[in-house]
Amino acid sequence: MHKLKFDSEKPYLFISYSSKNVEIIKSNVEYLQKKYSINIWYDEDLTAGEEWDEEALPILRDENCTSILFFASEDALMSKNVKNELEVAKCHNKKIIPINFSKQSFNEVLTKDLTRKYNKTNKEGVTNAYNLIKEHLNAKRIYIFLHETNYYNKLITAITRHSENKIQIIETDYNPEEEKKKEVVKEEAEKMKVESLEVISKPEDGLKIDEKQNNDSQSLEYIEIKPCEKESEITSVSNIIKYKLYGEEYTGNQSDFMYKVFESVVPKHLDKVEMLEKQLTSFSLTDYSLVGSSEKPSYFRGCSTFMAGGQKVCVGASYGIGDKMRQIEKMIKICGEDETILEVLGDIGIRSSKSKTEDLNERTKNDGGREKTNGDVNFVCFGKEYNGYIYSDFMAEVIKQLFLKHSDKIEKVIKALGNIVTNEKPEPISYFRSSKVIEVDGITYHIATSTGTPVKLNQITNIMNIMNVNPGKETLTINGQTLLEIIKSAKK
Repeated sequence: MHKLKFDSEKPYLFISYSSKNVEIIKSNVEYLQKKYSINIWYDEDLTAGEEWDEEALPILRDENCTSILFFASEDALMSKNVKNELEVAKCHNKKIIPINFSKQSFNEVLTKDLTRKYNKTNKEGVTNAYNLIKEHLNAKRIYIFLHETNYYNKLITAITRHSENKIQIIETDYNPEEEKKKEVVKEEAEKMKVESLEVISKPEDGLKIDEKQNNDSQSLEYIEIKPCEKESEITSVSNIIKYKLYGEEYTGNQSDFMYKVFESVVPKHLDKVEMLEKQLTSFSLTDYSLVGSSEKPSYFRGCSTFMAGGQKVCVGASYGIGDKMRQIEKMIKICGEDETILEVLGDIGIRSSKSKTEDLNERTKNDGGREKTNGDVNFVCFGKEYNGYIYSDFMAEVIKQLFLKHSDKIEKVIKALGNIVTNEKPEPISYFRSSKVIEVDGITYHIATSTGTPVKLNQITNIMNIMNVNPGKETLTINGQTLLEIIKSAKK
C-alpha cells in the first residue's frame, strides 16, 4: 500500500481500530492520504522493534495529535486495547470521531448484535463494549456510517471541525479506479516486456460534464477546486507589537494589540455593532469568556470583552498575526474610519505588510477567486446583488435562494449531502459546531460552514447539480466571476 510519510511536526490524526479490520483501515488511510493529503499515524507506522506503549502512546498524547478516528466495528468495541486508547485520548482532550460499521445506533449494536452473538462466548468483550460506549460515545447516535454514499464527505467535514481546521486538507485528483487501471496496464506491460508503453492520459482535473444532458446547460456532475498553494505569510514573528492608534503609541502582545484596537474603535461606531457581528468571525455579542472551552468557537479560545454603548461585546483573538491584521483592517473599514488611525511600527513578520490598512476589496479582486477566509464577497444570485459578505454568510444566502427557487428538491439535497440538517439544534459533536441558520417555508435549516472556501464552493456546486440548476452567470456570479471561471483561475 502506498503511504505518505508521517510528519510528527505537523497536526495529525491517530487511527484507533481492531487489527481484525486491518484491510478496511488500510483502504481508508490510503484514500485519506492520497485524495486529501492528510497527515495520519496508525500502528503500521511503528518503528521496527518498538512496543506500542513506548512509541504509540507518546504519539497519541502529543499536542500535534488533534483527533482520533475510531473505526468502531464489533471487534473494536469489544477490544480492551482500543478502549485503553480511547481512555488515553479522553484524558488528553483529544476529539474522537466514531465511524460506525452499522446503520444502527450504538445502543442497538450493543443490544441487538453484540449481546445476542457474544453474550455466551465472549461475555468479557460485551462488557468491554458496554463500558466503551457508555464512557466515550452517545449510545443513541449512529455517527458516520462507514458504507454510506457520502461517507468521505462527512468524514472530511468531521475531521475539519474536530481538528479546528488544524489538519491540512488538500484535495487531489486521485481516483482509485484509475490507479487500478494503471496497475493493470503496468503488470501487462511487464509480462509482455514492452520497452515503451503509451501513457494513458488522465481526465481533466476538476470538471466533469454529465454526458446525458445537453452540454449547453453546463450541468455539473462535480467540481473539484484545489486550494491554491498559498505562500506562507509569516516570515518571522515577534509576540510584541509597537503601534500608534489615534496618534498615541502603545506596546503589547499580539492579542492585547487586537483587543486594544477593537476597544478603542468600536465604541465610536455603535451603529456598526450589528454589522460587525455579522461580518467578522472575531466579533460577537455573546460573552464567550463565560463559556466552557469545549463550547467556544475556535477563534474565541482566547477572548476579551468590553462595553460598547451599554452592551457587552466579545473579541476573539485565537488567530495568527496575519489573520488578526485582516480582522482589524476589516473592522476599521466597516466602521468607516480612515485607515491612517492605525500604524504598526516596525516589521511584525507579515510578508508585504503595510503600516496602513489595505483595501480589502482590491485584495479580493486580485486573488482570482481563490480561498479567502475573511475577505469581502460581493455576489449576484438570481439577479439580486449582495455586497460585503463573509464566505459563511455568502454560502448560507446562496443555499437559501436555491431552496426558495427549488423547494421540491430540498429533501433530495439533504439526503445527498452531509452539511445541511433540519434538527432544531445540531449536536456539538457532529459537523455543526460552526453553522449558519436559514429558514425556508417555515422550516429551519442548519448549514455547516467551518470549511475552506473550495469546499464551500463545491457544496454549492453539488446542490446546483442535484437541483439541475445551470451554474452560469444568470444563477450566480462571485466578485464578477462565475463558478467555472473561479475554478479555472484556482487551477492556474
